[in-house]
Amino acid sequence: MGEIFAGRYELVDLLGTGGMGDVWRVWDHRDGGYRAGKVLRQSDSTSLLRFMREARWRFEHPHVLAPSGWAGEDDRIIFAMPLVHGGSAAGLLRDYGPLPQAWVLPAIGQLLEALHVIHSAGLVHRDVKPANILLRPGVVPDIVLSDFGTAAPIAEPRLTRVTQVIGTPGYMSPEARYGADPEPAQDLYAVGTVLIELLTGERPDQEEAARVPARFAGTPLGEVMAHLLAELPARVPSAAQAWQELAAVIPETSTGEPVEVFDQIGPLPAGWGPQGPIGAGVQDPGPPSPQSPGGLDEFYSPPPARAEVEPPSDQGRQVGVPAQWVTGPTPEPMPAPAYPPAPAPVPPGPAPEAMPPMGGPPAGAAQTPATVPAHSASGTRSGAARIAPILVVAGGVLCIVAAIILAL
Repeated sequence: MGEIFAGRYELVDLLGTGGMGDVWRVWDHRDGGYRAGKVLRQSDSTSLLRFMREARWRFEHPHVLAPSGWAGEDDRIIFAMPLVHGGSAAGLLRDYGPLPQAWVLPAIGQLLEALHVIHSAGLVHRDVKPANILLRPGVVPDIVLSDFGTAAPIAEPRLTRVTQVIGTPGYMSPEARYGADPEPAQDLYAVGTVLIELLTGERPDQEEAARVPARFAGTPLGEVMAHLLAELPARVPSAAQAWQELAAVIPETSTGEPVEVFDQIGPLPAGWGPQGPIGAGVQDPGPPSPQSPGGLDEFYSPPPARAEVEPPSDQGRQVGVPAQWVTGPTPEPMPAPAYPPAPAPVPPGPAPEAMPPMGGPPAGAAQTPATVPAHSASGTRSGAARIAPILVVAGGVLCIVAAIILAL
């Protein structure tokens, strides 16, 4: 079997390699289920601090992917998150080329939903691009915004020098390229560049500001693009308003061949089954059913069993992190346009109400967005609950010993 981190996360097979580390499929021995585990292999202080920033964000939203736990061993750190099986929007572009509006516009709407929640918590993503937009398999658009390694709270000290900027060239707003402090408007500019790239298949220019393509000039969709790409202060002020403008141009019916997102994660290697490692009395249950592809966790998909999706009290459990929950101002609910809805989150147990997904309840329905804690406290609270009885027993023993000593 594979290497195990901190007695919990066992490496199963390598899924990908990036500049900051490797991404593995891992088995969670504590909670059960497969996860995606990013193993940080750089040990410099800046990389470690960025890792800790990403590890602390906690979002309960179907279109936001945040780490669910982490562990450190020797000079390496791993942090785990739910597996998302459909690859990325960048990969979809490579497979299909320019994508139809009927797929792109709902997907961008979900991206704006994610940013609405993130910005309401006082956080700026700073690296919105197709490679960080993960997909769930299916013909209905269902995206997840990932990679919070460069995210920064508004007005928080930055990790880099004033002369250095953070982001991906082509997706950074003009003010971000000149070193402006993180602001939500910078993410909205990136949304505009992603919208154009998904529709045209052309990567944004790395040197010049993005412009509305000629084919969209003067159209309602072109106006949405222009509002996202405008210079400050003319740029759309919030993800919620951008969402409303986009909702007005989403087609009610789709035309042409649908875009299908396929499962991009390969089969489990030998010695592993849907229920974990095979052997020591564990029998392989055989091939999974069509409703349970590979037995792997799908982020916020309706679970047939508790082990498929961690309850909110277990998500984000960390070791050595103070018990803090930081919630941003409650975002205003956004009305839902008419188009086929993406799968709705069904977390077990009590959980904060999620923002209405695009295509969800009718416009005007009162909804309360999900609460967005920034630090994990569940592990600390549950640990305190386990320690309390021990302290009570220890106190009683001390009292008895003291009484015996006094009697002597």
